Amino acid sequence: MRILEAASQVGRNGAMIYARRIIPLLRARGHEVWLLARPDSWIAQETAGEAQLVPTDFSRWPLTELRRVAEICQRERIEVTHSHLTRAAGFCALLRVLHGVPGVAHAHSHQFQLHWYFQKLAVAVSRQTLRQHRRWGASLGARGRVLHNFVDVDKFAPAPAGGGGTDPLRAACGIPADAPVVLQVGEISPRKGQLDTLRAAAQLRKGRGGTTRFVFIGTEQCNDDYRRALQEAGARPELAGAVTWLGLRDDVPRLLPHAAVAILPSHQEPFGLAGLEAMACGVPLVATSVGGIPEVVEPGITGLLVPARNPGALAAAIGSLLDDPARRAAMGAAARARAVAEFAPGPHIARLEALLAEGARR
Repeated sequence: MRILEAASQVGRNGAMIYARRIIPLLRARGHEVWLLARPDSWIAQETAGEAQLVPTDFSRWPLTELRRVAEICQRERIEVTHSHLTRAAGFCALLRVLHGVPGVAHAHSHQFQLHWYFQKLAVAVSRQTLRQHRRWGASLGARGRVLHNFVDVDKFAPAPAGGGGTDPLRAACGIPADAPVVLQVGEISPRKGQLDTLRAAAQLRKGRGGTTRFVFIGTEQCNDDYRRALQEAGARPELAGAVTWLGLRDDVPRLLPHAAVAILPSHQEPFGLAGLEAMACGVPLVATSVGGIPEVVEPGITGLLVPARNPGALAAAIGSLLDDPARRAAMGAAARARAVAEFAPGPHIARLEALLAEGARR
């Protein structure tokens, strides 16, 4: 097929990471791929040389930009667009309505937008996400499909057996080799629950002594109030020297396997890719039972689920795993097995191909 991937985010987030990862996978299966994006965007820079860029600012009024992109689609014989996030999805919906360019919209979040009324085929990252859009009245009905995200199980893999060599996670944080590390990966924002983590960390450290360390990876996407709340929570005496903020890292697959426990205490999470990446690394996961997370985590087998906004339950679950190394190892092995069996790239791309072909026919 001849596919136009449309990605409207300038920076990097889960949806853009997904779009970036599928481009080489689609090309490897013989498809021709173009990228509709801002030329200064993260994904445009990342895919330079992999996909032909169609630069745009996604302007929908006046109609000049839509006409220009439609002409490119006609000239390049684009068979289907595949849009990610609101601005791109709205733009591609208008391409279909005004110029007859078939399209598939990917629902990466629960956020409702008017463009859902104009989509002929929508792909949601979880069953819960699809249900949410139906509750909003988008009437996706027969037009809605579910396709869980995938994880590169070769890139995200357990640490080598025997633990030989330097532990890069503890080296990056200056943490002693014998200190258990609880790791949270994801944007620093209220919906990701870092404040709950800090409150749970204080409870855990107070109850079991001062050995456990808490490490956060991710960029700030929060307001001043949340930032101040994090600073105040992190300043508690129980957390002195126990918290490390690493910011944005490109070596997460190298660091993640060395965590004792990974956590995903989100308040709202359409899927939870960071949790799946931890599972692929063989790290037991403690996550909240929100959004699409219960579709990925088997409670008590591949991880533990706790209520959202409940630091006490979060602390208890983390503590139970830290106190039981054998259970951690068994849970990590089961998590890795599930990631390989059900969330590997190959089956995902095959299913995506079928959905894009269906969208092209519509």
